[in-house]
Amino acid sequence: MDGLRGVAVLLVFGVHFSTLAKPWLGEGSALAAVLGVLGRIGHAGVDLFFVLSGLLIYGALIAGRWTYGSFMRRRLQRLYPTFLAVFALYLLLSVLMPSESKLPDGGAEVLHYVLANLLLLPGLFPIEPMISVAWSLSYELAFYLFMPLLVVALRLRQWSSAQRMALFAALAVFTALNIATVQGHVRFVMFLGGVLLFETLQRRPPLAVPAAAALVAVAVALAVDVLRPVGDVGFAVRTVIMAIAFWALCQSVLAQPTHALSRLLAWEPLRWLGTMSYSFYLIHSLALRAVFMVAGHLWPAQAMPLAWHLLLAVVCLAASLLASAGLFLLVERPLSLAPHAPPPPAPAPEMPKPAHD
Repeated sequence: MDGLRGVAVLLVFGVHFSTLAKPWLGEGSALAAVLGVLGRIGHAGVDLFFVLSGLLIYGALIAGRWTYGSFMRRRLQRLYPTFLAVFALYLLLSVLMPSESKLPDGGAEVLHYVLANLLLLPGLFPIEPMISVAWSLSYELAFYLFMPLLVVALRLRQWSSAQRMALFAALAVFTALNIATVQGHVRFVMFLGGVLLFETLQRRPPLAVPAAAALVAVAVALAVDVLRPVGDVGFAVRTVIMAIAFWALCQSVLAQPTHALSRLLAWEPLRWLGTMSYSFYLIHSLALRAVFMVAGHLWPAQAMPLAWHLLLAVVCLAASLLASAGLFLLVERPLSLAPHAPPPPAPAPEMPKPAHD
C-alpha cells in the first residue's frame, strides 16, 4: 500500500517538474517530448490516490465500529494539521513575495479567498487553490462526508458483498454517463473503483489478476491519457479506463503479496516515500519552485544539456524529500498519525475493610 502511494506521489512530482523545466528545454527536442509525456501521465497519480482512499475509507466504514462524529473527527485530524502548516507557509510567502502571490486585491476578496481555501472548496468549485495540489482535498473531503451517510442510510453492512458491488458498479456507470453528458466531477469514479477494490479483495480466495495483465491495463490507460481525449465525453472515458486499470493493478499486488511486482512495490525506499506521501504531496511544489528560482539565476532560461537536466531533477527530488521529511516529522506524524491513547482504566473499587471484634 505504501509503495503504491510512493508511485502516485512520484507521478505528481513529474507533472510539476516537467512544467517548471519548460524554459530550459530545446523546442522540439526529444527531452521536451519525454517531459511532455511525463507531464500528461503524471496527473494519474492523483487518480491512484483516490482509488486507495476509496479502498481504505470504505473498508473502515464497512468493517469497523464508528459514529459519524468520530469518523469525521478522525478524517479532519488526518487532513488539516499538515494542510494548515503548508497553507500558513504559503500565506507568509505571499506577503514576503507579492509578485508570486495568488491573493486577490482588496480586503474582502482576500478574506473570502482564504476562507474558501481553508474550507477546501477549490476543486469542486471553480476557485484557484492557494496550494496548487490542494484541489484534490476537496474531493477527499466530499467523499468523507458522503460515504458514511450512504453506508448508514442504505444499511450497507447488512447487504451481501455481491449486492454492494452491483450497487457501486451501477453508481460508477451512472456517474460517468451523467458527467459525460451534463458535466461534473468525473473523478469520483476513482473512489468507486477503490470501493469495488475492497469488495473484490474480500473474496475467498481473492480474485488474482495476473501482474502482466495489470501492467498492460495501466500502460493502455496511460497511453489514453497521453492522447488526451477531448471534451467531457473523452475525459469521462479516460477516467473510467484509468479506474479499471488502477483497480487491476491494486487487486494484483494486494491479493498476491509474494509476486515480483508486489515485492517491487514493497521496496523499502518506496514504502518510506509512501509513508510521508501526504507531506510530500503538499510541500513538493514549493521545494521545486525554490530550486528553479536558484537555477534561473545560475543559468538563463535557455536550452541546457541533458546532464544538467538530470542533475536538476536529482536536486529537485532531494529538496522535495528534505522538505517533506521535515513536515512529516514535525507536523504530520505527531499531530495526524499518533496512535490514539486508550481510555484510562476505571479505578478499582475500594475494598471494604474487614470488621474487627
